[in-house]
Amino acid sequence: MIEEMVVSLVRTKPFYAHFIQQMNRIETERVPTLGVNITNRINLYYNPVFLQGLEFKERVACLEHEVLHLLNLHLFRGDGKDKRVFNIACDLAINPYIESLPKTALLPKLFDLGEYETAEWYYKKLVENAGNLQVKTAKMSSDMLDDHDLWKESIEDPEYQQEFLRRSIKVSLDETKDYGSLPGTMEKALKEFLEKSGINWRRVLERFLIHATLLKSVFSRKRPNRRFEELPGEKVEQKLKLLIGLDTSGSVSDRELSLFFTEIEKIKALGMDVTVAECDAKVGNVYRYKSRPKAVSGRGGTSFRPVFELAEKLRPDALVYLTDGCGDYPERSRFQTLWCITPEGSFSGSFGKMVKLPGKK
Repeated sequence: MIEEMVVSLVRTKPFYAHFIQQMNRIETERVPTLGVNITNRINLYYNPVFLQGLEFKERVACLEHEVLHLLNLHLFRGDGKDKRVFNIACDLAINPYIESLPKTALLPKLFDLGEYETAEWYYKKLVENAGNLQVKTAKMSSDMLDDHDLWKESIEDPEYQQEFLRRSIKVSLDETKDYGSLPGTMEKALKEFLEKSGINWRRVLERFLIHATLLKSVFSRKRPNRRFEELPGEKVEQKLKLLIGLDTSGSVSDRELSLFFTEIEKIKALGMDVTVAECDAKVGNVYRYKSRPKAVSGRGGTSFRPVFELAEKLRPDALVYLTDGCGDYPERSRFQTLWCITPEGSFSGSFGKMVKLPGKK
């Protein structure tokens, strides 16, 4: 269903088509209409029953609506605002740019407001006219084209989300050269967003390790509390047990391997209990990391699965995978995972966080 709509956009708005093609498309009746969020991918949720009730051109318009929410960073701009009012404001900001919307779509004229303003501008006006808004809110829920509740299900790291979004937009613009699809008033703001510096890899790593718990507090029953036996014993601090998957396949260059070991040294310096598992299509050398080895095992094909199978035996607190991203991914893992991808690499996994390593492409 979505594919047919994307094909129609290839002819008229190739950027939109390419951008949607990058999304993880999820057919579900969990949402009443459509919606987007960002986890380790950009997710597009759609209810097939809702779409089937629309004309084809209206379905395409709904896809454009989702793209414009993402391009306008609406997922990140609602902090401190009344959620329902801001949801309406976001729709008022983008719907005038879209042709062939369903008749129930919210438009500024419904509130006696002008077109082509920002979501913040509409939000301010709606709050100022709260009485008028209250009269109309009874029909607002049914007139929302999409489900904005999904926005809050995005991962809890706006910097990471924005970098992922920035990278996806750049890929589509580079591939299509189709700046003409973008509304002119949005183009300047979007260019400023794309020109911002990328995500701070070191900060992502630190947040990841903090989330995995740098020093774990463990209560030992081996030494029970002498006064009250029913209470846990002494509190013992343990280092974070970190398993690092090291991609040693043939697609990884010597320069990239050097980059990997540089990052491992930095991680080790943080006081981690680090175990390295070298892996191409199978696990090779496995060792507690002390210093860079003279040689590595592997240099064949690539599969990430063996390292996660090893993790089931070693039971680390978290897993970091240093790779160019080209390989066979497992579908899921119960371990907190950070994928560290080379500057020229790519990522197509379905779980964990992903960050690009520093360096020139």
